[in-house]
Amino acid sequence: PGADYIYYSLAASYSMSGNTGAAVENLQKAISLNNDNRIYARNDVDFARLLAEREFADLVGLNPSPADESPQP
Repeated sequence: PGADYIYYSLAASYSMSGNTGAAVENLQKAISLNNDNRIYARNDVDFARLLAEREFADLVGLNPSPADESPQP
């Protein structure tokens, strides 16, 4: 239950097979066990299929926070 790399591998496999829900769920578990997985997933081609998914983008930090979106003077 504490093996983050297993959840990460499951997430990647689900991503490549098109099962977005299972991919995100397993990636959330992997990240909760090891926050470095957030960075790995952001740069992993196995997750390319999920880049357009808001839930994935929010999870790995691809979407800017609302404070980042405010106009600059």
